[in-house]
Amino acid sequence: MAIVNVTADSFSGDGVLTGDDWDRALAAGVRAAADAGADWIDVGAESTRPGATPVPEATELAVVRDALPIVREGCDLPISIDTSKAAVADAACALGASMVNDVTALANDPEVAAVAAARGAELVLMHNRAGASTVAHDDRLGAQFVPPAPSGDIVAAVLEGLEPAISAALAAGVRPDGIWLDPGIGFGKTQAENLELVRRGDELLAAGRPVLVGPSRKGFIGRAVDRPVDQRDPATAAVVALLAERGIDMVRVHDVATMRQVVDMVAAVHAG
Repeated sequence: MAIVNVTADSFSGDGVLTGDDWDRALAAGVRAAADAGADWIDVGAESTRPGATPVPEATELAVVRDALPIVREGCDLPISIDTSKAAVADAACALGASMVNDVTALANDPEVAAVAAARGAELVLMHNRAGASTVAHDDRLGAQFVPPAPSGDIVAAVLEGLEPAISAALAAGVRPDGIWLDPGIGFGKTQAENLELVRRGDELLAAGRPVLVGPSRKGFIGRAVDRPVDQRDPATAAVVALLAERGIDMVRVHDVATMRQVVDMVAAVHAG
């Protein structure tokens, strides 16, 4: 899944709303992701980086309505809309999105599930112990946000924590095989918990649902290898390889070309 940030303040610095030619930048980015081997395009019009200012619904709607036709014209890949607002999800689905990626797992707006059901869209539910504008740091970096005490079993905590959202999605009519789970690496977890979720990624499949993981260039990688965000792709590739080895269904990434090679190589080893 290729990350396409239609924002001006993405944590990785790749948001396209940073100049007068943002529409051309968006079209070029989508084409490049498709040519590099993406299977999905994930479009987000609100940054979830630590400290990001929430985007008003009307603003997010306007950006999505401008951006989705450009994305749709630029490729024939399925589109995911990264939003936690029902109105934005509905508008995006009307413009061709077939998946709603909700980083709050319906906590921000429970009606997102009803929209996904009515539109026949797939729905990603992400485990999130931090608000959109907060983040957990390890002690040596100083804490902006102190997450709940680490659970005895972070995988169990993630799966149990998502059960209410799964039940709500099913009750709203989202088709059972269209509900994806995301462990929410980096969202209110300690450094040790983030690493454990990668190490035990195969156990996330125990719920019997497809799993999406978004590790790309995140802070837990930077802390592990002591690199700034623009130098984390090699370490991201290592994490993607580990996740692919453990059977994770999809990874959400910035550098599609590199990560495509990584997952294809893992597949080739297993096929061989």
